[in-house]
Amino acid sequence: MHASLRFCAIALLLVLWSSPARASQACALIGARDMASIFGGPIEPGVEGDIQAALLCGFTHRNETINVGVMPTSMVSPDPTAAFDDAVAAGEVGVIEPIPGLGEKAVYVAANAGTSVADYDIYVLVGNRILNIDVTGTNAPDIKTALIAAAKRIAEKL
Repeated sequence: MHASLRFCAIALLLVLWSSPARASQACALIGARDMASIFGGPIEPGVEGDIQAALLCGFTHRNETINVGVMPTSMVSPDPTAAFDDAVAAGEVGVIEPIPGLGEKAVYVAANAGTSVADYDIYVLVGNRILNIDVTGTNAPDIKTALIAAAKRIAEKL
């Protein structure tokens, strides 16, 4: 299973817990400006979600989508590094590339690059939280740079 899907599946399998105050923070934390930088232009407002203790926000632009999740590592494992490794390694396909200098640990993943089903992810371990940004439907040549820049801005808020 693709790690981004697993990331969401882990949260979905847990007992649903909704907190309107927390849900209203999800897209504000992530920021439309950060997502617009990935798409290279204006986007529609994000659609928020709050599953268990994970904050989720999704954005669309034409046929492209960005899903962003921030979840506590305790949802996966008591050890933050093990939780991060689980979130990344569980079925992730594609080229996994470490990103030095971002959070405690970060990786960029490119799957099916150059195709209509291209999927790009960045995972960042920040303290006891995992940030995941998943982009599908684009083959922008600067997608990696845009994802890293957005992840840095979001990670600073965590």
